[in-house]
Amino acid sequence: MRFRYEVSHVLVGKVLSIIVMIFSSIYFARMLQAEGRGELSVITSISGTFLQLCNFGLHSAHIYYVSKDKTKMSVVEGNIYISFLISIGIATISYPVMIAFPDILKISPHLLVLALCLFVTNLFLMLQENLFLAIGNIAKYNLLQIMSPALTLGIAIIASFWLHVDVYLIALLSVAAQSITILISFADKMLVKPTMSLKYYLSVLPYGMKSYISCLVSYLLLRADIFMLNYFLPKSEVGYYALAVNFTDALYMVSSSVSTVLFPKLSSFATLEQKEDLMYKVLKFIIPIILILSGLVGVFAEHAVHILFGDGFMNSVSLIRGLLIASIAWGIGGIAFSFFASENRFMETIVIPLIAFFVNIGMNYLLIPRLSTFGAVVASDVSYVFVAFMMYICMHIYIKRHRIVESNNENLDSRGGEKR
Repeated sequence: MRFRYEVSHVLVGKVLSIIVMIFSSIYFARMLQAEGRGELSVITSISGTFLQLCNFGLHSAHIYYVSKDKTKMSVVEGNIYISFLISIGIATISYPVMIAFPDILKISPHLLVLALCLFVTNLFLMLQENLFLAIGNIAKYNLLQIMSPALTLGIAIIASFWLHVDVYLIALLSVAAQSITILISFADKMLVKPTMSLKYYLSVLPYGMKSYISCLVSYLLLRADIFMLNYFLPKSEVGYYALAVNFTDALYMVSSSVSTVLFPKLSSFATLEQKEDLMYKVLKFIIPIILILSGLVGVFAEHAVHILFGDGFMNSVSLIRGLLIASIAWGIGGIAFSFFASENRFMETIVIPLIAFFVNIGMNYLLIPRLSTFGAVVASDVSYVFVAFMMYICMHIYIKRHRIVESNNENLDSRGGEKR
């Protein structure tokens, strides 16, 4: 009952986040047009890539350990401050290196500064949000998730009465909104005084690094298409594709809500049988919902884009429908990721997405010059379906092997009892 309540609570937060995202997409798309929308997607992709490269899996490690022992909260909060200082150093060192290769990223130095600042605030906020999730404060977790994008949109609308809204202003407002959200996160009585301990920071890194590599490979798989489209095609084409990706991301909110609560719940269970039972209950609930929502998106995509974004973005409609296969596969596959993470087992969640990443890169390289943005759609569909299929095959094998081992141990114990 508690699990369903928490999933419902997170789902409400995700829905509100999606509503804010939709309004933001509509407003920024109309203000920036396709080329500016593409440039903004490059900034967020740079920030997001640095976030994945430099979080060291601490967001997962914190949830894993605090779910088991809430007395670790003070040192976990200290870890967040250590990570913040490290991220500032990484951003400072990375800037001159990235400026030396302007033809790769194709972004101005000022926007690169904002992208790196966005990475720093993103990292702190992500770690803070996940600490609230680990201690079961879903309301505060939801608030932090919604507040930053809502502030960005609200301030941008107000600022538009006096200023010209461009990519620079939106990126700057995003950094400011995240900074304000971080400050608000401190005003919570459930948080304890942070204790900065390098020893504890290093002690959680083994788990964190395994999760880090898994999340990094998965993120690179998700964002490879944006970077390759940016390299091969004009910014306007990237903008059409980015809108389609954001649109289909709305489907992921249901499975993401379940995964968000599922991981700490599975981590707190003592036996594999408990985890397996909850997993199959979740899958029976989630799969029909994802399929129904996908069908609705496919039917109403053209009308939604026309009404919300205007005729200038109608090229995104076919991309949205094409990406539905990838969205369904990734949503279902994400549940299996939570299972393996709760078992402190990351081989499957690293190797399978890594294979899919190279397949995705190869297909994008071959198909984008020939099929334009639809080449990236085909590459995403193939690679995401592969990940979902292989994850559940591996999960089935893992559970089956565990049962065999347990059965053999029980037989040995019973024989030992008979001999005595």
